[in-house]
Amino acid sequence: MIIIGVDEAGRGPLVGSVIAAAVTFPENFYLEGLTDSKKLTEKKRENFYSQIIHKCNWSVGEASCIEIDQINILQATMLAMKRAINNLQLELSISYKDDQFKVLVDGNQCPDVSNCQAIVRGDLIEPVISAASVIAKVTRDRQMKELDLKNKLIKKLTSPPKTIGLDRISIVSIQDDIESWEVLYSYPLISKKSGNMNLGRPV
Repeated sequence: MIIIGVDEAGRGPLVGSVIAAAVTFPENFYLEGLTDSKKLTEKKRENFYSQIIHKCNWSVGEASCIEIDQINILQATMLAMKRAINNLQLELSISYKDDQFKVLVDGNQCPDVSNCQAIVRGDLIEPVISAASVIAKVTRDRQMKELDLKNKLIKKLTSPPKTIGLDRISIVSIQDDIESWEVLYSYPLISKKSGNMNLGRPV
């Protein structure tokens, strides 16, 4: 039985995609101190990330801000998880049959995949889910840093609204500035259209 751990990053923030990761461990694989990615420093996350991607089988799935707006954040999270799982199972299908996979998902709901178990606080209990949380978190953080660089190149945004680094984001206000909205929304992943149009919370 091959155990696949699954977790997501980006479900809470109002900026960017939701990213899910699926991971399987090789036999006797162990990382001392591996836990929920949110409880790790950035340096430790990056260290674990490097070891996981080089020693484990893994895959990433994504649901864009457009998909989030269309189907809601919960369904988009399930979609990203399903994509990650399907991608990984496809890679492993040469050696393993579908019924040899057991999927462990952090949370209380499973995506539409077979042989899946949801585990509340699974990223603290199951190391393979912790590994998936690290992959998802680092992948999304890197996306946001790339978007931050793009954001700093936008010259038209003066005050209001103010441009604030998206890698350490506070608030980007675009309430009445249609031109600024169009500039921001022209970049993939920049914004989720929700709430009062104050886009940005700690990632």
